[in-house]
Amino acid sequence: MTTFDRKFRLAAGGAALTVGLMAAAALAGPSLASAATTTTLASAGGSAGTGGTTNVSAPWCTASTFPEVQKVVEGDLSDRVSRLGLLVSRVNAASSLSSSDKAALLADLTQTEQPGIEALVAKVPTDTTCAEVRQDAHSMVWNYRVYLVMSPQVDLVIATDAALAIDARLDAVEGAISNLIADAQQHGHDVSGAQQALSDYEQQVSAVQSVLAGQSATVLGVTPAGYPGNAPTLHQARSNLQTARSDFRKARSDLATIRSDLS
Repeated sequence: MTTFDRKFRLAAGGAALTVGLMAAAALAGPSLASAATTTTLASAGGSAGTGGTTNVSAPWCTASTFPEVQKVVEGDLSDRVSRLGLLVSRVNAASSLSSSDKAALLADLTQTEQPGIEALVAKVPTDTTCAEVRQDAHSMVWNYRVYLVMSPQVDLVIATDAALAIDARLDAVEGAISNLIADAQQHGHDVSGAQQALSDYEQQVSAVQSVLAGQSATVLGVTPAGYPGNAPTLHQARSNLQTARSDFRKARSDLATIRSDLS
């Protein structure tokens, strides 16, 4: 490693080597529409003339298919219990989450979502009529929105907070990189390319802050009760994160240009 490489690593705080990987990891997440919105009821749906597929929140049910429909709803509830456990784990493992965002997510997940779904887990096996199981299935979906609201909400807030933490690190080293360029200029280097790259780097770092500022609070304001009317908020947040990822890639390229220009 050359003396310049050592100076550059020190000045950039490792940003030139890590920004791409960190940004990709922080901004990668499941699709907002990754959850299935229908449930196959096998012979229950087929025998009822639904083609084997029914709306999960309003399962087709007759006296003869009731036991199978009940089992399907129980399975859907079990899946939601697992998903909520996974979401809680993600929140607890997210080191870049602000304390307030972490507390808000955990409150929703552990004080509202999990108790509500678990209450339905206990109730559905005791249902004795189609009306009861259909009502519980409707509540499972419409009251809690585990897949269509809570899952993207968790992922988007985690990604937003992580991206802003990365951006803060990149912002913090701008002065050090500028000093490194000035030092190279004093030693006779042509630093015009590096200066231009630094200017663009500063713009990209500022752009990330602009597009993501306040986003976590906005996403946390999305509730299951407001869906699907509030779905555009989630989609806009994901679009903003994709924009931020592009800005990070440009910043990474700028750092590479600065390093190459001064070597």
